[in-house]
Amino acid sequence: MILPGGSWPDRRKGGRGWPEQTATPEYSDPLRASMTDGDLPGWAAGISLLAGTIATAGVADYLLSNSGYEFLGIYVWAACYAGALLVVWVVWLRDLELTGPADG
Repeated sequence: MILPGGSWPDRRKGGRGWPEQTATPEYSDPLRASMTDGDLPGWAAGISLLAGTIATAGVADYLLSNSGYEFLGIYVWAACYAGALLVVWVVWLRDLELTGPADG
């Protein structure tokens, strides 16, 4: 935002045109003060990951294959899906106990 007179407001001092901003104690950046990991439900993060993976892998494969780099397109497609599987493992599945009962 450029103020009348062509100058930028001084954000550090809460100068002209900027409201005084006080950060919460746990955050030093006021823009991140309202964003936490708990705000996005797990299902929404999963859908976002799925949609992002499909879009990125598909567009990259399409562009590379049509440019004559079919093998590279296949590699990038596979790398995108492998990366998504890695993220799913790290975020959701790593802490699951995958063993059966001790008495068997």
